Amino acid sequence: MDKFSEKSLLSLGDYYVYGLIDPRTKQIFYIGKGTKNRVFEHEKLSPVRPDSDNLHLYTIADINDAGL
Repeated sequence: MDKFSEKSLLSLGDYYVYGLIDPRTKQIFYIGKGTKNRVFEHEKLSPVRPDSDNLHLYTIADINDAGL
C-alpha cells in the first residue's frame, strides 16, 4: 500500500496519529502525526537519505533489506 483511498482520507479527517512497527520485534519504533498520505512518505525517504540523523529512516531501510 502506498496511499490511502479517498474514502479513507475523508474518514481520517485533517490529522491522524500513527505508529511504525518493526515486524521483526513487534515493537513501535516511531510515532508520528500526519495529514493525507504522510505515513507512506517514510518508506520513500529511507533509501535516499543515508546521511539522515533520523534513526527511524535507518530502521525502515534495515526492515526493507531484510525483505519485510
